[in-house]
Amino acid sequence: MRWWLGARHLPRQNSGDCLVPAAYWENHEVARSGHVTQLPSKSGPRPDPAADLTASNVVSAFAVRSRFVIANGMIEEVRAAFRSRPHLVDTAPGFVKMAVLSPVDRPEEIWLMTYWADRQSYVDWHGSHMYRDSHAGIPKGLKLIGAETEIRQLDVVCT
Repeated sequence: MRWWLGARHLPRQNSGDCLVPAAYWENHEVARSGHVTQLPSKSGPRPDPAADLTASNVVSAFAVRSRFVIANGMIEEVRAAFRSRPHLVDTAPGFVKMAVLSPVDRPEEIWLMTYWADRQSYVDWHGSHMYRDSHAGIPKGLKLIGAETEIRQLDVVCT
């Protein structure tokens, strides 16, 4: 999916940039310059960024960041496990996408970002047998720094 950077396109938002699927902007009469979408002025009509999104372009309203820190040097094993994961969450109702990130200055720290259509979809997934099954690929012998493990639930303001 291609994305365009749009400025001040959300209602009641006075400033800031947000990414919006290019398909949305292609259906509206707005001028683009390079990768930046030039929107109508505040005095003109402002399109609703979610109005023309189809089911295949679901906008997430909820996200979860799971953060953990590897204590015993198994960084490559953990990364390989994520790369070969069984993708069980991909079929969960309300699931939008997942990203596995690691800060460049601290490779032993892993952030698992999942995006959902709504909070209830995440809650249902988290309590399911598929959630437990999805963790079967955790490398044997992995040790985490317990005090640095956290799950944060987030409202998605803009994507």
